[in-house]
Amino acid sequence: MKIIYLLLIYCLCQSSFSEEKIYRFGIVTKDSNIPFFKSIKKGCLRRAKELKNVECLFAEMKAGNSHLQEQAIKDLVSKKVDGIAIAIINSEFTKRSIENYIPKHIPVVTIDADFSKEVLKPNPKIRVSYIGTNNYVLGYELAKLFVDESLEANEFCIISGHRYSFNLNERIRGFMSYIKKSSKDKYVSNKRCPLYSLESSDKALSHLVRSLSFKTHDGKPLTVAVMGAWPQTNLKDYIKLTSHVSKKLNTKVNVFAIDTTSSQIELLKRGHSLGNVGQRPEQMGEMAIEILLDINKGKKVEEVNFTGVTKCTPKNYQSCLK
Repeated sequence: MKIIYLLLIYCLCQSSFSEEKIYRFGIVTKDSNIPFFKSIKKGCLRRAKELKNVECLFAEMKAGNSHLQEQAIKDLVSKKVDGIAIAIINSEFTKRSIENYIPKHIPVVTIDADFSKEVLKPNPKIRVSYIGTNNYVLGYELAKLFVDESLEANEFCIISGHRYSFNLNERIRGFMSYIKKSSKDKYVSNKRCPLYSLESSDKALSHLVRSLSFKTHDGKPLTVAVMGAWPQTNLKDYIKLTSHVSKKLNTKVNVFAIDTTSSQIELLKRGHSLGNVGQRPEQMGEMAIEILLDINKGKKVEEVNFTGVTKCTPKNYQSCLK
């Protein structure tokens, strides 16, 4: 009888071990073909594998579009995920998507791009936590790099993504804050800027090439400040088009951009970019998994989780990411 009793306990224990819950977390970014978001995916998958009882379901997105994000959200909910991380494009639209399609028991965090203050203030529980860069600081540091690395003051043109994206507008706000604080009107924005690329690599590169021909108040070539990696993702096209403009105008192309993807580091190496301020997308992917897991286990998490920034130039491109 005692042996049977012990065997029963052993079987029950084995059953409980074999039925350990597998947590499934979904990640919805923007255009997943962009290297930055591929890095978020890499971090997410790696951390999930390390944790063993976690799955990372990364939604493949063909464009940075709120409607496509909504479809991805509905698909993840149908797969019975235990949490979703979303990179916000349009705060109002995604707020409605969450309210309409994500059940209350599924926690939501934001990754890379948070909700606007206008949405968060009346809806503080729309998401549990934000994981990503302090975008104001990111823009501020880009402007500081621009001023520090420029030989002389000149006009600049900002290229951003969506006009209504809170995180990108925060980058612009940070950039302009440093310009106004440090340069005493020596650096001014070209009257035809900023330009908006809808976070399309092709459109951003087209804007960049076109802006290099804009007339300036002093006749000097302007500097382009890009709020993301978009135009620098296609190395071959970027070098071909900017080199053509440089030869045509008989001047050097001056570009500073956010992010430090492999193609952007290569551009620094070849002298086709003057400076980049990078984020830490792999860390974002890892932290999203960890925080969603903690939420599911009833642990308290920080509302805001900032990852750091990195400055890279043609002088330090070999060591800046180490």
